[in-house]
Amino acid sequence: AAVFMPGSAFGMNGERIGMGAGYYDRWLATHSPDPEKRPLRIALAFDYQVFPKLEQNAWDLPVDWVFTERHDFRNPAALNWLGRLGA
Repeated sequence: AAVFMPGSAFGMNGERIGMGAGYYDRWLATHSPDPEKRPLRIALAFDYQVFPKLEQNAWDLPVDWVFTERHDFRNPAALNWLGRLGA
């Protein structure tokens, strides 16, 4: 399973600054607490929304894969997910 998560800004390592209401963070924290069974978290963004690193609050859940018009940034969870698919 995969979830597309919106955001205002993203870090190259998956840091995510959401839209301010915390809906995705709360929903994912309660519906997918098991790290082995949680969905892959994907973000679609523009290059200007991606920064080398971002500060996050404790409740801000990171994304596993950020796609922009020119790049994609994957963290180990995305690589593990792809490995399970045999990709």
